[in-house]
Amino acid sequence: MSSRPRQVRPGARSTTRKDAVTPKQHISEASSSNRGLMSQTQLLQSLGDTASTSADTVEVLKRFIRDLDIPERRILVMKAINAVTIALGHVQKSGWMSSAPIPPYSQSAVENTILSAEISLTALRVMKPGVNIEKATLNFVGKLLALKLYEAAWHLLPSTKIGICSILHDPQSVGSKELVIPHPQSELSQDPDLILVIVTYLSYEAHALLHKEPRLVTSLFWDMVSAVNFTTGGYILSWLTSPGAQGIADKLLPLCTSLLKAVELKYTVFGEELSVLLRIYAIQCVLSVGSGEEYKWIWKQARNVVKEYIKYKSAASSSFGKIFDKSLMSCVEIAGSRYGTNDLDADPSFQDLLSEWRRLPVKDRDKAVLGFIGAPTTRSTVNPQFSTSNITIRASKLSLCLTGNPQEFGTLIGTWCEDIQKWASNPGIENENDWTNIYNGLEKLRRKFRRTYESSDLEKYAIIVFASFSDVYSRLIKGRVSSRIIPDLVSATIECRIVLSKHLLKHVDAHTYGKSLDQLTTSLHLLEDSHTNKELVATGKFRTLRQCISGALWNLGSSLYQAGHWDHAIPFISEGVMVDRDLLQTESIDDKGEKYLTDQFYQQMPRRMMLLASCYVKLGERLDAYKLYRDALACLLTLIGRPLDTHCRTSSGFSLPTESPFQHLIGLIERITVIGAYELRLSADISVDTLSLPIDLSPISRGTLIEAQISILRHDTRKNYIGSIVQELLKSVEAIYQKGYPIRFARIILTRIELGYYTNYPWHEALNLAERCLTLLTGEDLISDTILAGYRDQIQIKLFCWMQLHAHTGQKLDVIKKYALSALNLLQELASRATSSGSYTPTTSKATAKNSMQKTQSKSSRINRQSKRTKPDQTISVEKTTLERIPLPEFTDDFWHLMEHMWLFYGAIGQIEWKLWLLNSCCRLLSVQYTKIQEEVYAKTLLELAHQCNRIGKFGVASVHYSQCLAVINGDAVSNSTRIMFLLRFARHLATIRNVDKSKELYSEAQELYSKNHEEREDLSQKPEEKLRTKCMDWRVASEACLAYAYIQMQYRNLPSVRRAYMQSLRLQKAALEFLRRFTKVEELRPVERNPFDMEDLGSALPVLDPQLDNAHAFSSGPKFEGWHWYFANGLLEATMSVATYHFLKGNHQDASFFAQEARKCSEGINSFQSDARAIFLEIQIALHLGKVDAAFESLSNMENTIADLKPSVAHSQWNWLLSACYQRRGEHSRAEMHLKEAEVSLQLLDQLLDPTIILDSSTSTLETDIAYADILASVVAAHAWGLRNSNHEVPLVTLEKMGTHGTPETIWRYSLATLSLHKSTGSIWTDSSLGSFSDSVLGIRAIDVTKSSKAMISSRIQLMHQFEDTLGHCWSALEVLPYQGSSFQYREVALKLVQAMIKLSAFGKSVRADTVATLFDLAVSWTIHRELLDSIGEKVHISQQPDDLNWPSMVQRPIAISSKSSQKGSQLSLMTSIRETGDRFADDHWSDIESRILSRRYDEDLQPLPFGDLPLHWTVVTMSVSDTKDSILISRCRGDQPVLMFDIPLKRNARSDQSQSPSMSVDWVTQELKEIIELSCQNGKRATEVINANREARAQWWSERSLLDKRLSGLLEDIEFCWLGGFKAAFLDHMWVAEETFTTIEGVFHQAFRHLLSSGGRSSLLDRINPAVIRCFAQLSPDCRNEELEDIIYFVLDAYQLAGNSISLSDIDIDEGIIDLRRILREIRHIQTKKANLGKKQHLFLILDRNLQAIPWESTPILRGRAVSRVPSLAFLFDSLRLAKARRAGDDGPLPVDRFSINPSHTFYVLNPGGDLRRTEEKFKPWVQQMSKVGWSGIIGRKPTEFELVNALDRSDLFIYFGHGGAEQYIRGSRIRTLKNCAAAMLWGCSSGLMADAGDFERSGTPYNYLIGGCQSLVANLWDVTDKDIDKFAEAVFKELRMDVEGVKTELESSEGVSVVDAVARARSVCKLPYLTGAAPIVYGIPFYL
Repeated sequence: MSSRPRQVRPGARSTTRKDAVTPKQHISEASSSNRGLMSQTQLLQSLGDTASTSADTVEVLKRFIRDLDIPERRILVMKAINAVTIALGHVQKSGWMSSAPIPPYSQSAVENTILSAEISLTALRVMKPGVNIEKATLNFVGKLLALKLYEAAWHLLPSTKIGICSILHDPQSVGSKELVIPHPQSELSQDPDLILVIVTYLSYEAHALLHKEPRLVTSLFWDMVSAVNFTTGGYILSWLTSPGAQGIADKLLPLCTSLLKAVELKYTVFGEELSVLLRIYAIQCVLSVGSGEEYKWIWKQARNVVKEYIKYKSAASSSFGKIFDKSLMSCVEIAGSRYGTNDLDADPSFQDLLSEWRRLPVKDRDKAVLGFIGAPTTRSTVNPQFSTSNITIRASKLSLCLTGNPQEFGTLIGTWCEDIQKWASNPGIENENDWTNIYNGLEKLRRKFRRTYESSDLEKYAIIVFASFSDVYSRLIKGRVSSRIIPDLVSATIECRIVLSKHLLKHVDAHTYGKSLDQLTTSLHLLEDSHTNKELVATGKFRTLRQCISGALWNLGSSLYQAGHWDHAIPFISEGVMVDRDLLQTESIDDKGEKYLTDQFYQQMPRRMMLLASCYVKLGERLDAYKLYRDALACLLTLIGRPLDTHCRTSSGFSLPTESPFQHLIGLIERITVIGAYELRLSADISVDTLSLPIDLSPISRGTLIEAQISILRHDTRKNYIGSIVQELLKSVEAIYQKGYPIRFARIILTRIELGYYTNYPWHEALNLAERCLTLLTGEDLISDTILAGYRDQIQIKLFCWMQLHAHTGQKLDVIKKYALSALNLLQELASRATSSGSYTPTTSKATAKNSMQKTQSKSSRINRQSKRTKPDQTISVEKTTLERIPLPEFTDDFWHLMEHMWLFYGAIGQIEWKLWLLNSCCRLLSVQYTKIQEEVYAKTLLELAHQCNRIGKFGVASVHYSQCLAVINGDAVSNSTRIMFLLRFARHLATIRNVDKSKELYSEAQELYSKNHEEREDLSQKPEEKLRTKCMDWRVASEACLAYAYIQMQYRNLPSVRRAYMQSLRLQKAALEFLRRFTKVEELRPVERNPFDMEDLGSALPVLDPQLDNAHAFSSGPKFEGWHWYFANGLLEATMSVATYHFLKGNHQDASFFAQEARKCSEGINSFQSDARAIFLEIQIALHLGKVDAAFESLSNMENTIADLKPSVAHSQWNWLLSACYQRRGEHSRAEMHLKEAEVSLQLLDQLLDPTIILDSSTSTLETDIAYADILASVVAAHAWGLRNSNHEVPLVTLEKMGTHGTPETIWRYSLATLSLHKSTGSIWTDSSLGSFSDSVLGIRAIDVTKSSKAMISSRIQLMHQFEDTLGHCWSALEVLPYQGSSFQYREVALKLVQAMIKLSAFGKSVRADTVATLFDLAVSWTIHRELLDSIGEKVHISQQPDDLNWPSMVQRPIAISSKSSQKGSQLSLMTSIRETGDRFADDHWSDIESRILSRRYDEDLQPLPFGDLPLHWTVVTMSVSDTKDSILISRCRGDQPVLMFDIPLKRNARSDQSQSPSMSVDWVTQELKEIIELSCQNGKRATEVINANREARAQWWSERSLLDKRLSGLLEDIEFCWLGGFKAAFLDHMWVAEETFTTIEGVFHQAFRHLLSSGGRSSLLDRINPAVIRCFAQLSPDCRNEELEDIIYFVLDAYQLAGNSISLSDIDIDEGIIDLRRILREIRHIQTKKANLGKKQHLFLILDRNLQAIPWESTPILRGRAVSRVPSLAFLFDSLRLAKARRAGDDGPLPVDRFSINPSHTFYVLNPGGDLRRTEEKFKPWVQQMSKVGWSGIIGRKPTEFELVNALDRSDLFIYFGHGGAEQYIRGSRIRTLKNCAAAMLWGCSSGLMADAGDFERSGTPYNYLIGGCQSLVANLWDVTDKDIDKFAEAVFKELRMDVEGVKTELESSEGVSVVDAVARARSVCKLPYLTGAAPIVYGIPFYL
């Protein structure tokens, strides 16, 4: 079955694009909707599983067969047959029987499977009759017989018989009886494949009949066993004994043994006589195909039959005995014919059979049988005296015996041969006539024996017979025979010796080789005998006989060669070669040429020499082989020299002919060249021009032969010795072509230029050669090359292409451009000439392209690029002469290879317009000229054009080109590799336009085709170049598969799979380039050694290398092999940029920068500015988001001059866009706007220029195309729209909407729509007269319970709410796509703004779910780590096995589930220990469960809120984030038993500015102030070593500075709490544990206070009540708090009333009185509040901080200092830990929730002073850790640990303690920590070990998150640098609190409560001398552990 893409009916058009053209779906099955039931894939899946095959399945199959076209139908039924056959095999393996069905296979399911097979087989037999369909049918029948479904099998057999008879062209045989297929008269009866099918059929038919009713089949079996002649009749035995069956005996034997077994099981149901004959017949079948192994047991089987026959002999009829004997004798005859009677006599089991046979009574027995079984040895015959008189008579009798009685001939021939040899020694004949008569009589016998012995049993007598005749004839020749018969007598003698030599030669016996050769050498001597030679020459037989002897020597020698006896084959072949040479010397030159064309003997002469040379090659004798190959070539050229001259003179091509009689010429030249150059290194002596020939070849022939040698060596010129040989060959051929052959000479110069590219020619040499070549090509007088005139343009194009590559090596960009335009213009002209007869020619605009279809183009319409892209003087000046237009010749293969090379080159250097131009011209040329040979090239070119259109965003045109390519792909000449590439790239295209199902289907089909192609290719032997090409193709296909997979997974929104696919593609490209670099490495010159004693310094003693090898640009002089390096370089650049962009969008600037730099290295290596610009632009974007505006601006300024020359281009547009972003951040908005317009115009111009290059014909000329590079244009337009946000931004939005159909443009459109809508809606609030005063108000979700007050809302407020609701819709729409195709900045911005908008809506009275808002808020704050965790899980779980990158990514997703098996009891749970105890399996399940949950999460309006109710009651989680505009702080507070609270707190509130100690409390100011304090502290700390030994005043001054910094930090933290949080710091306070009745009282007091307050403003009552959760929050405030903090609460409540629609006049309200009342209430609450009933649990606060707040030590603010506070990345981190704990607690008793993890303190690993410079720390803790070794601690002291040691420590320990610098980053990579599946709790006491480094717009990153992502549940680390003494004191205090001493660890704690590490850290802050500068630095990340 063909594996190429198949043509089917076109499916429905894609609904994702109006203008997308869906091509005919040749590749895959038709749409299932056309069938109404199921798809073909589902059908085949059902048929492949018998259990699921139903009657509906059968009906669907019928419908498909009825509806599909024939090609599709054939493919479907073949797949169906394969599926049901495999399915039935599974049923058979399960042990299922019809009598006892085994689930899941029911009787009906099996019947439906059989019916499906019958339907499919019938359909296929109609469409594609032949042997294969009958094989498939019989294969299925065999499985039915194995399942004992005999009736079902019998039902299928008749159709098979019809098919077989049809194949035999014998339709009359269809009506023959059962068990018979008559032998036809044609040669088909000897076809082994057909015989195998017939025997299988007859065997299965016999099987089925044996299980039918005996009375119905007895007559059939009687006819079979009683056939007169078992070799005829058409029964199974006649087919088994036919000549064609002998070669497949091993395949027929299993059928015969199976038949024998079936007969043995069923023979008892028949009569006694028939049962005996049936068994013997089955034995005969086995004997006819058996071997010696079968004979060991088959005679025993026959003996058993005889025994049973003897038992009932008396009951048998009298005549049956002869029938029985005859049947047994047939067995003996069959065995004797295969192995000889002598072997039978020596077989003990056969003798046992004879003994049993003799027991039968003698009466009525055949005498011959009695004689045989009585005397098994051969009968002796007494021969009469052999006298001279009866020689001819006895010879005549023997001749008659050959046909009448061969057995008697065997008896007589031995004695006759002995007698005749005795007679010949002394014949006593003098009469010449008697000699002649005797010769005639003997010759008749010899000739008859020669004709018959091979087809009878007489072959064993061949040696004795022919030896006798040769001896006798040799004596006769010496006798007095007539000279007239001498030639015939010699001929007969030589024939006898030739035949004798054949039979004497036994491959397994080396002793026979010499005997065989002697017969032939004797024959040669006989010919040379003077007595006979003259007679032979006179009759003309001398030459014929020498040819016969030569042929015999050749045949025997070749048989020895094939048997592997190369050394023994040499004497035979060499003797024959000598005979051939003698014969060849006697012929004239003309006669030789004529005879070579007509005489097969002459055609074999060179082949015999080649075979002899091959023998020497096998033996390692390369020099002898080389000489023989040269002799063979000389022989061949002697024979075909004249025809070769004629061909080369009249051919319009350059290559050697490959048709007859030149088919061996290229092979010989290749062998001579390869052995001579590579193995013998014979330099220029290998030239075929040095051959000594008896004829003079023409210069053209000589030059063509040498060119063939050059083409063989040209790919290895990087090797010095090969390069020198090629140079000498080039000189030789140049000398030949120099005079009279200008075009051929130009080709040789071009070859020099090409080879110079691979060997790094200097530019000036290449330029000189190019000028010389161009002069030859443009000359008028072509002399002898007139016939090649049509090739001048091709050669010129190739010249321009190679000069581009040379210029690129020398980094001459302007020169590249000149040559490129010249080549492309000339190629465009050729394309126009080729299509000028009425085909389409592209023009420079869409309109003209459309109009040009209305009439035929008769003139060239070359695209005028100069006016748009280049100045007039930039194109190369090529002087042309007016020549007659010559029809275009066929383009050579090397021309198309170079074109492929060039489009890869253009793609690698980023010249996409040139690439499209080149592809367009090539496609147009190939569409007119391509042949079957060039079908592959045409398919590749169309595919590349379609792919490039897809890459630039021209999806509609790409769809058309893919459909055009599909028609070519179906051609027979297209390779599977190209088909696979088509499937993968088409799948990538379909994924891009969101046809994901079809894309996935094509990917799977490509994977299946690749696997099949790979299996077929493994059996083929390949040359090194072919192996390299195959390996490169494997890398290329695997890389394309990764990219296609990535695009598919992008549509499935599986981002980790996308990243893994990108990384796999990147590794593949790197591996390919590295392999090519090593494979194609140019040999370095050997160093020139100098005298080491003759030197002035040490440097002069070193070896000196050629200075030109020192090349800074290694890639340009590196791997070069058929353009593959360009493909992989471009692929590496694409993959690297994809990975870099992935990390950039994810928000990981370190990885993004790394891969961007790698991309720059790659682009710099290939000297590509445009490619380099892509990487530079990404680095600039990273710099901008890092806040490095000046550095970004400088980078852009450095590119300005180069970019100016590239307009219009993508680089030019991106440069302007980024420059606009720089100006925007600088506040220069007018300049920013100007550059945005310039970027947009540049892309629009580029789109207009690209359109003509992608249009091939009318199908694309009228197509409304997409915008090129729409993703970049969308970014530009979006920036433009944002710049116009306060004016008219609707126009850019409309433009975005047109582009936003899919992918990046759609994402940008949704993002822009969301941000602009939010901006407009937010602006509407503050422009509203009734709301403008609330700009500095604190807003919260459901601050009051809105009831009737909302009805009082004015209409403008209602409109505003509607506007906000629309905005929310836009935001949710953006959030649906931003997680997958947007950046982390965009997601965070939209999410935070959406949170603020929802808070505002809630404040207006709109019902908003607080838990949904809090979940969205959590995602916005932690989005980057959310993505990082997802990627790290992929590293932990999916890539742990490190599979071969050549294996394609699988579409089958790994099943994800988390185990709930309990492994420990108790109320305390150690998350770390539990994971480690159950091994990696549980860890894998845990991480996979997290991955599954993240991937299945939705980010639109259906966002699933987090399960806040699962939080332990004593846990409080506070999330804080600065708004996008940095003017407010968003806070959410979550508790397990209370509603979520959310506040939007403006930083500039009226009550703050006058009271704060700082001039400004903006976020940026606070960040800078904190940074300054830490920097001053670090500077001061570095002077500690200086003041240790200083005087007292210096030390006092040093401490004074540190104390001031400590106070400064303390004051800053107080200001942050007061100014930023104010009264809302209540959200950070502990739970309020009061009785419900008490809280009701508190609630009433609060309401009463506000009623009293509002009554002063004229409102005595309020309809809305304050949210109880808000009251619980504020009721926890201390009554001693500041007035401003109480004022915050009052204004918050009052603003909430007003925003909900209540009219309140704040000017009439006495706020001071309200403050007094509220303070009084707080005092009352303090008095009435009951003792905290915290259920025995200590309160714990978790902080989730955004990037702007993470550097602040919140744990040391007044409200939090001394409390248990830790940081976590997100709420998801907490819930994942809780889920894991609950899964481990499944089945445990007890209601206690999981709120911690415990560790085993004895499982601790420490690293103390690894750098060796913290001696005081080592002295302090070394005794302690050494003592702790008694309880199991282990660790490292005073040396650097290896990464392996730290990985093991983190993986296997419960606690990891590090005393050193930093967080051990210098010893273990953060990326390695992230990939850990288990990670111990950690204490990192080094400086800044807990620092999360600032990264501008990016999320902060650092060591803490590496540990948390790696699975660490608790981490203690320092936020900044600290002094070692103070932090050592801090650590010691923590250890004491945790009781981490020997006794404490040994003590078994029975209490459920231990000491929390968070509490220990909080208490230890006070022990520091500097409680803030040192005490505030240590913080805790994660969940607390308890000891």
